[in-house]
Amino acid sequence: MALSGLERYEEALKSKEQAMKQEIAKLNDRIILLVGQDLIPIFDSDQGCIKQIREQILEEQGVELPSVRIMDSQSQDSKEYVLFIGKEKILQRKVYSDYVVLKAPKNPLKIDGIESVEPAYDIPVIWIAKERIGEAKEAGYKPIHVSDVIIENLRKTFELNQQWLS
Repeated sequence: MALSGLERYEEALKSKEQAMKQEIAKLNDRIILLVGQDLIPIFDSDQGCIKQIREQILEEQGVELPSVRIMDSQSQDSKEYVLFIGKEKILQRKVYSDYVVLKAPKNPLKIDGIESVEPAYDIPVIWIAKERIGEAKEAGYKPIHVSDVIIENLRKTFELNQQWLS
């Protein structure tokens, strides 16, 4: 019997998930961050992000973050990053590298964009193209660069999972 479109989609997702787990199983690193192809420039240009997170966690929590292996992965969506601690997938998020996140003011004016949920705090946000930052500021929004979104999300995740880090 032929598979429906939904069943083929679900099979493809399972296949990608298995490929990702096979990649991780080959490694002995304690913490692994897989990044999709679209996110590679963020980590290439923002080499200090893990160092920044490490310093914040040490200062705020008194916990030293072990080394983090950052790898590109073709077995996931190009806009996703996935965090593994040990062999466990702790976090999987999708971000838009050529966009900024807008946190809404109290009474926001409507602005068109990709409606989503902010990864670290699960609050509603809108992703807009960087070229529209001026328009967003005029409407009362606070634009946040995608690297800052990722850094805060990872920092919070490490903080919540610190029992597995030492």
